[in-house]
This record gives sequence, structure tokens and C-alpha cells, in this order.
Amino acid sequence: MTEEILPGAGPIEGVSRVLRELLGTPRFKKTVNTLLSELDPGNAALLVRTLLWEDPVFFLNLVAAAPDVANTAITALLELCRQFMNFPPEMLAGFMAGTVDGLDAERLGETAGTVLLLVGRQEVIAGGSGADAAKGFGARFRTGLSGALAGGGEPSDEATPIVDMVMPALESAAARLGREAAREGSGTNVAVGRLAEGIKEIAARNPDLMRAVAAPLLEAFRQAFAGPEAGREGS
Repeated sequence: MTEEILPGAGPIEGVSRVLRELLGTPRFKKTVNTLLSELDPGNAALLVRTLLWEDPVFFLNLVAAAPDVANTAITALLELCRQFMNFPPEMLAGFMAGTVDGLDAERLGETAGTVLLLVGRQEVIAGGSGADAAKGFGARFRTGLSGALAGGGEPSDEATPIVDMVMPALESAAARLGREAAREGSGTNVAVGRLAEGIKEIAARNPDLMRAVAAPLLEAFRQAFAGPEAGREGS
């Protein structure tokens, strides 16, 4: 293992040095394995409630450090995935399948939805600041995602399994979205109605936009979709 140039000394760098020594100790590894085998993720909610309501000030101090903690976890996960890329795919296939199968996907989806609701609530209160932050985050996220999937700019067949994995989730989400949108009075139904009314208002207030921008684009899409069908009918 070659030495790397570290970005700077700090708690994580210190832990890395100590951990390097501890990993050579069988007793330490046995203790860690025991702890992991007895881990109880179901009690994570209890831990959060205890931290939050027993000492709110201390908890808010912890939350203030959340970006640094999250960035540490993200960087560690990225490096782990990069190192996994050096392993033969056959070796990782079973390991990855077991890892994915063990994740609480439903709770993960619920977490993502709750985060979006929380962000939306802050947007209502804080005005445009939340939208600006989300826009910057989204732009940086897309840059990192596209850079990783591009693989140095070369087309890769490795994207095909990603599509196969994402499509069922999109289909399921579309089905749920359709059901909720059709249910009168549901949050999705109301949101769709508001979005439709907003689009109508934008169109009414900006006739030049609709005439010079929206109409040509819609016609271009119509012709693009109709082109293959027309070609098959004419053949």
C-alpha cells in the first residue's frame, strides 16, 4: 500500500493512523465484528429522539456539523466504490447483491420523500433562498454524476445495468404518482392542479414566449415523434 499525500492533519487523519495500527490486532477486529453483528438499526429513531429532546442545544450543535459528517461519509463511500472498481466483477457480484438486498429500500424512499417535504416547508418560509441553494446543489450533483458515468468521456456498456435497475423504480413511482394524482383532494392531485394553473398563467402573461418559443418546440417534438412512425407507415 503506497503512502498518499493527505489534505491536512485532523481528527480523521489521526483516526486513520490509529486504525492502521489497530487493524493489525486480531482482538480489535473481533470486537468490531461482534458489534456489527449485534447492530440494531431499528433503534436509530430512538437514538435521534433521545438526542433531540434530552438536550436540544447539544443536538442542534451536532446538526450544525452534519454537512461535515455527511461529506466525510460521502468521500469515504466514493473512495470505497473506486477501490471496488479494481476488483473482478465476479468477485463483487454476490457481495453487492447481498448488500443491496439488505438495505431497507422502503425506509430509504420514505427518508428521501420526508427530506423533500422538509425542504419544501423551508422554501415556503425562507422564500427564494431555499430554491437558490437547491439549484446550486443540483448543478454540482449533475456535474459529479455525469463525470462518473462518462468514464473519461468514453461510451460504456456499464450504464446498461443502471438503466435496467432504475426503470422498474421509475415505473413503480409513475404508477403511484398516477394513482395519487387521480385521487381527488390528495396532495399530488392538488399539486398537479396548481402546476397546471401556474402554466396557464405563465402562458397568458407571456404570449410572445408561447408563440415564439413554446409553440416551435412543441411542433419540433411532435415532428420528431411522428417521424419514425411516418417512416414505418410509408415503407
